[in-house]
Amino acid sequence: MSSGVVVYTSAAVNYLAKARVLADTVKSTSDATFVLLLNDRLPLDFNIDDEPFDHVWHPSDLITHEPIDGWMYRHNVMEQCTAVKGPALERIMDELDPALAIYLDPDVLVLHDLALVDQLLGDDHIGLTPHITKPETSETGIEMTEMSVLKHGIYNLGFLAVRNTELGLAFARWWGERLRHHCYIDFEKGVFTDQRWCDIAPAAFDGVRILKHPGLNVASWNASGRDVRQGEDGTFTSDGEPLCFYHFSGVGPAGVHRMVRGRLASDKVGFAQLEALYEHMLDERGQQQIAGVPFGYDHYVNGDTIKQDDRVAYRRLAAADRDPHPFATNADSWYDKRSRQGSSQAEIPTLRTLDPEEFFDVEYYRFQLADSGSDSGGASLDHYRMYGWLQGFEPSPFFDSGHYLVQAEQLTMYRESPILGDFSPLDHYTSVGFHQGLSPAPYVDSSWYESAYLDVAVAIRDGGVSCGYEHYLKAGAAERRNPGPDFSEAKYREANKDVAGALEGSNLTNGFEHFLRFGRHEHRRYVPLGGTP
Repeated sequence: MSSGVVVYTSAAVNYLAKARVLADTVKSTSDATFVLLLNDRLPLDFNIDDEPFDHVWHPSDLITHEPIDGWMYRHNVMEQCTAVKGPALERIMDELDPALAIYLDPDVLVLHDLALVDQLLGDDHIGLTPHITKPETSETGIEMTEMSVLKHGIYNLGFLAVRNTELGLAFARWWGERLRHHCYIDFEKGVFTDQRWCDIAPAAFDGVRILKHPGLNVASWNASGRDVRQGEDGTFTSDGEPLCFYHFSGVGPAGVHRMVRGRLASDKVGFAQLEALYEHMLDERGQQQIAGVPFGYDHYVNGDTIKQDDRVAYRRLAAADRDPHPFATNADSWYDKRSRQGSSQAEIPTLRTLDPEEFFDVEYYRFQLADSGSDSGGASLDHYRMYGWLQGFEPSPFFDSGHYLVQAEQLTMYRESPILGDFSPLDHYTSVGFHQGLSPAPYVDSSWYESAYLDVAVAIRDGGVSCGYEHYLKAGAAERRNPGPDFSEAKYREANKDVAGALEGSNLTNGFEHFLRFGRHEHRRYVPLGGTP
């Protein structure tokens, strides 16, 4: 008869310190068995006897329906770390035979006995936590949270609870099969790793319970709706209930979690206390030594970096046409064929980066320094890069770091990327983000802007600007053009008659700048365009 609890997580080597802290806190609060899915090449000094894990499984232990090298190759690190979660759940149910299996992301801190999850699940078989349990009440919250949920999934799959029952097993088999074959970041097809698949679960399976307890899966994205406090005895509560586990998505050397949370719950001391505790625990478990370790399956055997375009091209081949050894670089290998075809390895020109100076507004930056009581004489891009962005200052009124980081965080969940290292949000956008279609501020849609204004497309073609957002900053804002389909410059002025007067004699460029700096915080009306500029 099934009994006990198995907790499992999935990570690459650079998240190993986080997985250790998770295992430490699970074992200190319960007697659960702990399984690590290590989706990477094992470090030479890795010894499971020295680790807090009861089992360590590699994707090769879980993927048997096709050559493992091919399966590993067609998934990037985030896709791979999420794709194994379903097959691992099946193996846990079949081999370890727990009464309850719980998945937790590696960057989770457990603070209370997970028996609470069992109690809350009651007679149901599958437990999911939604990203948010209350409507957002601010424009910032709508932009940063609700719209992100629409894109990435209703439920946060940093947590999942499944009973080892007929219904639980049916879900595990379905989820495992979907993730073996269709666990990608492909927004055009409506897929975001393992997460969007579970939007289907409450409709497709009986016995699904949506867990809204305020102590489960507390995170930066729902911080505005939770009251987290530390008691005199050192324990934490959320809305007066035990805080069972906190999800620190985005914690890294540059403190992205702090920055995102600061936009949504800057005045809540309990969150800052948790962050300090967690960062200390990570340091104790080797975070500084391993956070920068590169993903072991990001390179061919000759050291060349695998491009995402090559992974996508490989996965689109019929199974029979896939090279079973795609990491090889010998003659007639997949690498050789892609190179001869003019793939991203050799013949495609290096992607152009934008000049951060073009996007840095020194006068606006100087204003922020002076307004905060800081010395404004040192206002410069270098100051922003070294200190300013970490202190919450923006490089331009048309750049919103919190808005940008939420998007970047979703694309880098399982690895330390430049945005989690030494790059500022502006530097990340000008070198990486604009190629990925990330938006630098609410209601800014560079792709829409390029298609809505024909002269912009011509300017990009002729090399005058690199993207729509660059044109908007250089000319479009002053010309009162619209930054995207969901904000109308003319209609904002029409709906808010005092804006025209506020712009006169000020250093504000247009109504959109007024909205970003003041209007959205004052809940001013803005009118979506309906697709026409």
